[in-house]
Amino acid sequence: MEAFSRTWVIVLTANDILIYSLFISLSGGANSIFFVFYFVAIIAACSLLGPAAGIIATSSALLFVSVACTITPAATVEWNRFLLRPIYLVVVGYILTAWSAAEVKFKRRLALLGRDFLDIEPAVWWRSHLRPIDETHHGIF
Repeated sequence: MEAFSRTWVIVLTANDILIYSLFISLSGGANSIFFVFYFVAIIAACSLLGPAAGIIATSSALLFVSVACTITPAATVEWNRFLLRPIYLVVVGYILTAWSAAEVKFKRRLALLGRDFLDIEPAVWWRSHLRPIDETHHGIF
């Protein structure tokens, strides 16, 4: 049984991104320590909602961090962080979204195998599939 419905996960993830953006805008913009919390929201979106939600979470975090960093006074902005943090978001968001898409693909493939495959014990599978390979290669494995 799921703890939250899909709607609640969407609302909570969007709320997290907005709160992190507020914290970033109030605590130094591009220099804020709260930037890393965006990754938590992206991970939650990818793992609980799928790759499409990961793309949406990444792009909304990118938008909000850009806005939060631009409303910070120019005297306190470190330009290297200001330019690199959105790049970090895009790269990590892409990696997590690709991971989520691969997970969905592998779950679909596993569902095609049917329920009988999931009931096989690993020791039985090992004896029936890997033991003949071991004997034909004369102990390489």
